[in-house]
Amino acid sequence: MLPNPISRTYTRGMFRLAIAILIGIFLSGCGSDGEPSERQAGESPDNDKPHSSITATPTAFPTVTPTSEANAGRPSATAFAMPTASPLPPIGVLLQGSQTAVSAGQEAPFDLRLRLLRADVRVAGVQNDLDFSSGPLRITAKPNGAPDCTVNPTIDKGSTTFAFRPPGCAGKTCTGVRAIVFSTDNTDPVPDDSPLYTCNVAVAADAVEGTYRIEVTHVVVSDPNGKGIADVNSTAGLFFVHQGPLPTPAPLGNACRFPTDCQSSYCVDETCCASEWCGYGQSCHIFGHEGTCQEPGGVGARCARLTDCRGDLLCLPDGFCDHAPTPTATVTRTPRPTRTATATPYMAHLQVEVFETDSARSTALVGVRLTSDGPVAGVQNHLVLATTSAHFSISQGDQPDCAANPEIDKSGTAFRCLDPDCRRLGAIVFAFDNVDPIANGSVLYTCRIAMIDEPTTVEIAKPISASPQGQRIETNGHGITIDPADDSTSKAAPILH
Repeated sequence: MLPNPISRTYTRGMFRLAIAILIGIFLSGCGSDGEPSERQAGESPDNDKPHSSITATPTAFPTVTPTSEANAGRPSATAFAMPTASPLPPIGVLLQGSQTAVSAGQEAPFDLRLRLLRADVRVAGVQNDLDFSSGPLRITAKPNGAPDCTVNPTIDKGSTTFAFRPPGCAGKTCTGVRAIVFSTDNTDPVPDDSPLYTCNVAVAADAVEGTYRIEVTHVVVSDPNGKGIADVNSTAGLFFVHQGPLPTPAPLGNACRFPTDCQSSYCVDETCCASEWCGYGQSCHIFGHEGTCQEPGGVGARCARLTDCRGDLLCLPDGFCDHAPTPTATVTRTPRPTRTATATPYMAHLQVEVFETDSARSTALVGVRLTSDGPVAGVQNHLVLATTSAHFSISQGDQPDCAANPEIDKSGTAFRCLDPDCRRLGAIVFAFDNVDPIANGSVLYTCRIAMIDEPTTVEIAKPISASPQGQRIETNGHGITIDPADDSTSKAAPILH
């Protein structure tokens, strides 16, 4: 039978489109050595390539003004303000890692899902790396030594490949997997909300109970014409590891550690919540409203704990939110008098500083230093990362990797993440049994930040200080910018972290 010239022309056209996708993926995502190019926004080179030092450029006191061409355009910090970002193009593509509950010593699947966030975006090919270099997680291998990963058959990308990283690794020396999802004979776009592939993940038997991440990095996306798509973001896969059997999901308002502990799949403020996260200044663990997002109560609101009350109030022993009583004051409940907060005649200042950097791992250790014109016995503030790539590290368990300065003797100090990716962090520095003033100039605490692949501004928001008598102190917060391209040397850390 003679070949059909129309079919032959169509086949040649499809082949050229497939080659265009491959060229688009590799030219937009790889250098001459096959590694992702440094031109990709938000990416960092592999650890075997030279890195410039990660350094801190502190903001001025209280604002930042660029003083050289090298610093021009650098984000600045302004006291009493949340960070503001310049308008950015809307993200078009999101690669979304799955969230899974698993017992230590068991295996569980990891899915990577494609989300299209704009109607004009079409995706025909994807390349990304999965990083499991830290923690007790590991993608298992098939009998032939290849990663135990399988492409979703419904997207019809039959040329998809997986390989362990770094090249030539074996067993425990492998710290990641590279996935290339494409087809040489199908350039049709992948439908929105489609799983791209699934990998089998093993959890070490001695894993400590907590949250662990598989990072999704070095993402390169191409449309059906082989053109790279720049507006791409990704979220890590989360594994909520339990010691022993998995708990039965609980209803709203019950205590939780992980989203999978809840019927709603949302765990906010250690409470099963109706929302994935609460708005700024809200909590899902307010007395009488557990399970729904609410703002802390004002004067006269019922309370069971300090966080049930507005930031300038205390939860008094009678179960009501109010200002701290003075020795000569009498608190009357019926009728309730109108009260005005008493502020001290002096101010306090909180300054973010950088004490340690690790350019190979793209991490930094930051601390908050207190200076004041008068005595300060307690401090509360938020730390906010003004970038989409960096996040506060999670220690063993699900708490931020932060440490209080033992020299200030504030045993009630606590930290918690304020959003799912831990880009906002809440800190409260105090003690129930010690109202002695904190030494002026002391570092209050340090926190570690991960995935610093671009200039990252660390802001202080909602700063509040209190005197030993419980009076509110007007407090300023001053941020800092960590710039991977700056070669300055960071300070020595005053706290063993």
